Amino acid sequence: MDISFKITLTDKSGVKDIQAAFANGLPNGKARGAIVDFSIEIINTKTNETIGTADRFSQALTRVIPMPKNMSDMPEQWGAFRYNETSKKLEFVAAKKVQINGVWYAMISSYTNSIYVVADNAVSFTDVQKHWGKSFVELAAAKGLVAGIGGGQYAPNQSMTRAEFTAMLVRALGRGTAASSTAPYEDVKQSAWYFDGVAIAKEHGLLDFVEAEA
Repeated sequence: MDISFKITLTDKSGVKDIQAAFANGLPNGKARGAIVDFSIEIINTKTNETIGTADRFSQALTRVIPMPKNMSDMPEQWGAFRYNETSKKLEFVAAKKVQINGVWYAMISSYTNSIYVVADNAVSFTDVQKHWGKSFVELAAAKGLVAGIGGGQYAPNQSMTRAEFTAMLVRALGRGTAASSTAPYEDVKQSAWYFDGVAIAKEHGLLDFVEAEA
């Protein structure tokens, strides 16, 4: 069978669920460019019929979102995010900025098709203003890798648990959601905030150092 792939880009900027996710997840954020849904259909070239879709990939694919032409530079604190239709939340995806013929573009690298948005997302914490890691913490927060402990604080000198490290690692890899909802370990309950992160990490072989089922 001869097949081809049809890539469709749809502007989702006006969808209420996505607007709500943006307002809740990035309260200080400002969208740069359109909120774009990237989808890939598999087409039978002989009948021109759609026979399936391609949603998950073994290697990261690049999606390109152009920034407004009047932008002279990308903001210092910016990030690219994927809209998770299951959790209705925005998640970090890896991206880099590229300028071509005077126009800035965000080059997003992702393993799934989804809805993507680039945002100016300035974040600060009251307890890191004089800390040596201030710029790193604020940049990581702007990109959605860390969120602090609440109340405008980050607790920069606090020890990190394995669950917190795993969640941050999975966010940084941008691997999306787990294929299975089965509990990865006996002591990781579905109600735990880190359940999805641990499940994804185990699925991709990132937790092979963990012995038995605990």
